[in-house]
Amino acid sequence: MLDKRSASGERRIRSALAVDGETELLRLATLLSLDGVPLAISYSFFRRDEAAWLEDAAQVGRNLPPDVVLGEYGIKLAHSQVSIEASQCGQFEADRFQIPHRSAVFLVLCTEYRHGEDGTQPFEVARIEYRGDMVQFQLDLSPEPGGGLAATWALAEQVVRTS
Repeated sequence: MLDKRSASGERRIRSALAVDGETELLRLATLLSLDGVPLAISYSFFRRDEAAWLEDAAQVGRNLPPDVVLGEYGIKLAHSQVSIEASQCGQFEADRFQIPHRSAVFLVLCTEYRHGEDGTQPFEVARIEYRGDMVQFQLDLSPEPGGGLAATWALAEQVVRTS
């Protein structure tokens, strides 16, 4: 966990969470790495009053405890909406990725929905920056049985790691 704080959230985030300007949000920033190589930074937003348990479990400088399970807090995920854009990283991300400022990244915006009493409702909005020099997006356009498409992230084959 890189950071944990109360956040106001930009209009796009608030709209996706279906909250007004008065609702307090919780923002968690996490780093995804593989073999010590940073690959992505995620900024996750939640309605703070619905995620107190998560705020308590998330500690800056530590991994999220493996025993934190959504179902134990009455949360059953329904579906997700995802968009992927090309973008440039900011200075904060560049410093963590150890790449030049404004390097290419994939910007992924994801809204996770949960089952609620009145149908589905937004639970989390995540803004994730994946390194464009090391990560590739692969999409299988062949429908799977029961509908749906498969999308995966993979390390780019041309990546050369040095130690």
